[in-house]
Amino acid sequence: MRRLGSPWGIISVSLALLYFRCFQNLMITARPDALGWLRFLLALFEPWAREYRPLPSWLGLTASLLGFYCKGYFLIGA
Repeated sequence: MRRLGSPWGIISVSLALLYFRCFQNLMITARPDALGWLRFLLALFEPWAREYRPLPSWLGLTASLLGFYCKGYFLIGA
């Protein structure tokens, strides 16, 4: 799209829609197995233990998103 001269706004919206469409079915089938629970607990404990500074908060957000999309066969991709 960039070679065709599309502006960055259209590229960003297109990528966001592609992301939403690719992961829409995964969100429905995510289950709370041990790896998902571990990442959710890490997402809660990491920012709290480090007084909610920016980097631990971002790590907690990343862990919660990975825990949400966590499945047994999705471990390597996550």
